[in-house]
Parts: sequence; C-alpha cells; structure tokens
Amino acid sequence: MKIIPRMSRGKPSRPVHTIVGMPAWEGCTDADISVILQAHGLSHMPHVYENWLRQYGRGPGRDPIFHKQGGIAYMPEVFENSAEARAIVAGMPTSYELPPGALVVSTWQGYMFEFVMTDDGDDPPLLVYIEGEDVAQRQGSRPLSNWLADLLRTENSQGCS
Repeated sequence: MKIIPRMSRGKPSRPVHTIVGMPAWEGCTDADISVILQAHGLSHMPHVYENWLRQYGRGPGRDPIFHKQGGIAYMPEVFENSAEARAIVAGMPTSYELPPGALVVSTWQGYMFEFVMTDDGDDPPLLVYIEGEDVAQRQGSRPLSNWLADLLRTENSQGCS
C-alpha cells in the first residue's frame, strides 16, 4: 500500500491519507478536536480516538457508507453526537442519564448511541445505549480501537469515490 498525502499550494491543508485503490480519508484539525471536546463538555479524550480523528475524522472523501446507513461518526456532524444522545434519552421514559465523562462516538438512526468513558484509559471499552433501556451495555470486551477499525474496513470495502 502506498500512502499519498494530499497537498494544497505545496502544503497539506488538512491531514489527508490516500491509499491507492481506497477512499481519500481526511483527518480532523486541532480546531475540530477542540469543538468535539467542547460539545461534550470534556477536557480530554482517549488517545486511540484522538489519533483516529486526526487521520480519518472527516471521513472517506465521499458520502460515508456509515452515514448512508443512518449512523453519524464523522465531522462535522460528530460534534452533535452528545446532544443527539441526550435527546434520545430525554425522549424516553427511563431513569438513564448520559454519565459525566462520556464521549459519544456515534449515533444510530435516532434510537441508539455508542460511547466511551474518557477516564477508562487510552483504548476504553465501547458502551451502547438503546432507547428505552435503563442502563447502557458494554459490548463484550470490545475496545474502541476495534470499533474504529471495523468502521474503516466497512468504508474501505466500498472502494474509491
């Protein structure tokens, strides 16, 4: 695999990673990451997620498959995930509340969301909340890095735009 950086006027405008035969992934800027942290009311995020955002956080350079299926995981929409998660919970007769320190990494079709707790290490376990439940469920022993790798595999399996 050959990685080709995208250039703008001789300088990379944003981190962009192109693997020949795959989508041209665009990464988030420091400002993007600050917006995500601010929207979640957080001061930090797991290193695995921050690194992923810096490489892939703005998506694959085309309409993402994940978005077409009803999920939100890329900028610019991803900064709204915390508000969307709170709306999902607020719309249900449940005692569940999104805990402090939660970082919502995706929402799905307005009825569920996936998140991690920022103080659970650099590669925390993925948690999922489905509308109407009283608790969020841990997705087995699946760490965030596995979920992010699966997301990349799904997008890359669709080829270039």
